[in-house]
Amino acid sequence: MDKTLLDQLFSIPAAPNAWFDFKEGISFKLNFVPKAKFREISDESLEWAYDERTKTRQQKLNSKLFQDKFLKVAVSGWRNLTYVSLSKIAEINLDTVVASGADINEEIPYSHSMMIRIEQLAYDLDQFISQQVCDIRAFRPNLDNELKNSKSTPSTTSTG
Repeated sequence: MDKTLLDQLFSIPAAPNAWFDFKEGISFKLNFVPKAKFREISDESLEWAYDERTKTRQQKLNSKLFQDKFLKVAVSGWRNLTYVSLSKIAEINLDTVVASGADINEEIPYSHSMMIRIEQLAYDLDQFISQQVCDIRAFRPNLDNELKNSKSTPSTTSTG
C-alpha cells in the first residue's frame, strides 16, 4: 500500500456522532473519540507535581482538566433531560427547582458546564460515555452491510 493511500485511509474529516440511550429516557449525543485524540487530551491534562515521598517532581493527571476537555470532545447534546429525569440518576434538590418557579418537566437546555456537573453526580454516566465513544462500531451500525456491499477487486498476478 503506497503512502498516499495510507494517509487517505486514516484521514477522517470529522468524528462521527450518534444518539445513545442512557437511563430514564435520557439520551446523549456522543462523538467518536479516536485513540489519538484521547491521547492528546490525556497529555494536555498532565501537570508536574512534587512528590513528598520520592522527593521528585512527577507528572500527574489533573482529573478536572481531563474531564473538561474529554466531555467537550465526547458529548455534544442531550435529549429528554428534565429535572424529574435528572433526579432519577443524580441527587438533586427538586424543591429548589420548584421554589424557583421552573417547570420540573421542561427539558434542560444543553450546556458544557451542566454536562460536567451531571457527570460528576450521576453514577455510571462517566463509564457509559467512555465505553460508547471509543467503539467505532457503535457509530457505524450499517458497517457490516457496507462491507458486504462493497466491491473488492481480487488481486491478480501474472505468471508468465
